[in-house]
Amino acid sequence: MIYLRSHNKGFTLVEVMVSMAIFAFVMIVAVGAFIKVLDVNKRAQTVKAAVNNVSFTIEAITREMRTGSQYTAITNGVRFVAFNDSATGLPVLHAYRRNTTTNSLQRAVSRPGAAIAEADYVTLTSTGVRITRFEVTIGNGSSSTEMPYALIRVAGEAGSATIEKNRTTFETQTLVSQRLI
Repeated sequence: MIYLRSHNKGFTLVEVMVSMAIFAFVMIVAVGAFIKVLDVNKRAQTVKAAVNNVSFTIEAITREMRTGSQYTAITNGVRFVAFNDSATGLPVLHAYRRNTTTNSLQRAVSRPGAAIAEADYVTLTSTGVRITRFEVTIGNGSSSTEMPYALIRVAGEAGSATIEKNRTTFETQTLVSQRLI
């Protein structure tokens, strides 16, 4: 008996080219999806950092206002809020405003009896955050049992200022009530 051996082991050139084309297509789709996930992750981290920065800033403002008294909202081209210092009871002006040039929240504290100068303002928000609105609404309490309060609203943008798809808007608000009547 004679056995014939077949020497046709392996793949043909056409099979190899088809499999390489399918592999390349799958890799292009996978790399594209991976790049998109990285882009979305970067945008999410930017928004998270911006919201954390604004939340920290608003928390610092509310902490100071809670212990202050005699809230006053002043509007002379810029919106800011002033109140008396809790430690001394003196009319030390704690002023907060939105700087329209840098689109940031700023804070300044005056000395007793002194006015606030432009150089006294310090920026509270990071450069990656652009504040588009800062409003403070004061309520002095309509009866002896109601506490004076301030409603703070902040709106802005985080991300790229030039690329629309990389920009995320946010709005936040908080209500601060005075601790002592």
